[in-house]
Amino acid sequence: MYKKYKKIYFLNAIRTDIHSGGNTSSIELIKNIKKEINPKIKNISLQPFYEKNNFKFFHTFASFPAPFFVLLNRFSNLIFTEFLLRFSIFYFLKFFLMQLFIKPDMVVFNHHSSFIYAFLFLRSKKIFVWHDLPSNNYSRKSIFVKLILLKFERNFLNISDINLTFSNTDKKYINRFYKRECHLISCINNSIYKRQAEINQNCILLIANWKRPQNYEGAFEFFKLYSNLMNKNLNRDNGFDFVIAGNASESFIKKIKKIKNISKKVSFIENYKDLAEFNQIALLAPINDGAGIKLKTLEAWSFSIPVIGTKQAFSGLPKNLWSYGGHMLDSVEKLALFCLNRKLFQEVVHKLNPTKSFSMYQDIYNEFNEIKK
Repeated sequence: MYKKYKKIYFLNAIRTDIHSGGNTSSIELIKNIKKEINPKIKNISLQPFYEKNNFKFFHTFASFPAPFFVLLNRFSNLIFTEFLLRFSIFYFLKFFLMQLFIKPDMVVFNHHSSFIYAFLFLRSKKIFVWHDLPSNNYSRKSIFVKLILLKFERNFLNISDINLTFSNTDKKYINRFYKRECHLISCINNSIYKRQAEINQNCILLIANWKRPQNYEGAFEFFKLYSNLMNKNLNRDNGFDFVIAGNASESFIKKIKKIKNISKKVSFIENYKDLAEFNQIALLAPINDGAGIKLKTLEAWSFSIPVIGTKQAFSGLPKNLWSYGGHMLDSVEKLALFCLNRKLFQEVVHKLNPTKSFSMYQDIYNEFNEIKK
């Protein structure tokens, strides 16, 4: 059926040049589209000011006013600006001309910040990839902001032909609240990797894109609470050391080391190939906000690494799946207290089976073929 779609474009609003930045899910999605629909799909990045260093000034100008919306979103917490983070006059004109002269058969919009261009492709088949639902994102927002987000989402869903999501929660929400069909797809297709190196039982891993507020705010709160608990605890040998890895980890760790009693306990690795390089006992995910699905959790499981985190670390996953490979605590404060008791922490981790969680994920999260029906 989909062989008739010869001109297919993939508008990518996700960074694919860094770990834990959505790169795995986007790359995997492109592979699936090439395999199932058309191998000649054309990938268009909507972030040229990151990737075209030789023409930095021109591409930053071409991307205007995208940087403005990025800063506005970061400092104002007006979540509805997420829909405008990749808006560019340059791309608006480019896609307008593309629709007039090339007339794509199908356009895939990867992430809701690319959806703004969908109104230019009303004659094309439109696939929306919802990495998360902004209306379900963040715990601190007003009713006014919530209503704006719902309006944005409803307008885009009204013009979409196919909706894809990585999150079981978001799929149910789109199905039930918006009454629109949505397909659940896998965002990672790793083979299960059995860790061969000796596991460091006294060290914990934190990995993320540390430029994202959801990641650094929760982690910073964790280390502050952990430090306070260490001061109150007479037997300080019960605690752990920590390795912080991922994009911008060096700049993030400079802030962490200003916290009392923490500087000697943390180290960082900014650039790495994959999680096979790490031998820490578990991945720690102290996240307060966020929606969608957490790629870091799935990646850890695929490398047989248990995950200890707050509720958001397992968002988008049913409990009967994540409970084998993860241990959830209600708050970052309880997470800090749990990490202070090394013996209890190790006992809990040794009972977890991350390989089983990832095997179940591979079996359940594979509805991509449904879009061919």
